[in-house]
Amino acid sequence: MQSLSSSSVSLEARLERLESQVRRQRLTMLALLVGAALAVSATRAISQSGSRELTVSTLNIVGSDGKLRAVLSGDARLNKDGGSLALVDNAGNVRLGLMASKTGGSVSIFDPNNRPTAMLGSTNDEGAVSLSSGRSKARVNVVVTPAVSGVLVSGSNGREHFVAGADERGGIAQFYDFDGRLKQELPVR
Repeated sequence: MQSLSSSSVSLEARLERLESQVRRQRLTMLALLVGAALAVSATRAISQSGSRELTVSTLNIVGSDGKLRAVLSGDARLNKDGGSLALVDNAGNVRLGLMASKTGGSVSIFDPNNRPTAMLGSTNDEGAVSLSSGRSKARVNVVVTPAVSGVLVSGSNGREHFVAGADERGGIAQFYDFDGRLKQELPVR
């Protein structure tokens, strides 16, 4: 008899929990219905007024799986000098970043370990392009300023192996060995 009474108590408790869950689900459904009605009426009001403008400080774009895919922002906490755009991979890592500044802007592409592998940037009347390998220290840099322009090529050890540049006096090219010692310079001075 004891087991029958305990099973009926257990059954009553389960029924009470089920009724409680059904009430919560009804409230949730009602809230969703009201929210959907408000969203539809707001959309109609916007479309009827002819406005095609949306004003937000940050727009987060998610995929069908709910994961963040892109962030478009004008929030000064993310970039105090202007707007920014970040495209994100499935793991939540930024793979492509665009930043605006008071004097120019930049585009950066990142490897799986969040290291920049390609960058293009400008400030005032200067520009730079940088390519690098995430697995080694190899890189190529191209820089242009009003006074000088140049190319620097570094090997897998991170040391400069070739440097070429030009300014108002003319051009120069330098070749270095693996240990960073100057081996040849053109023109010979």
